[in-house]
Amino acid sequence: RELAITLTPPASVARSVPGLDGLSLTLAGRNLNIWTDYTGFDHEIVTAGGSANFSQSEFNTQPPVRTLLLRLNYAF
Repeated sequence: RELAITLTPPASVARSVPGLDGLSLTLAGRNLNIWTDYTGFDHEIVTAGGSANFSQSEFNTQPPVRTLLLRLNYAF
């Protein structure tokens, strides 16, 4: 569901910039893929009962949003 990777350069790289003590870069993603066989619009929807032939449970719903985040952390 969620994946993140953080890259931290050696402290000497961060300290090469005046006033900077630490540095890291994080790339994170949420809802990147669906790992089920579900073919509908919203794979997280909860339906009651077993009569899915005429179900309107996905009417007017939004699927989980796919997001990417790039974050730069610095310490001074």
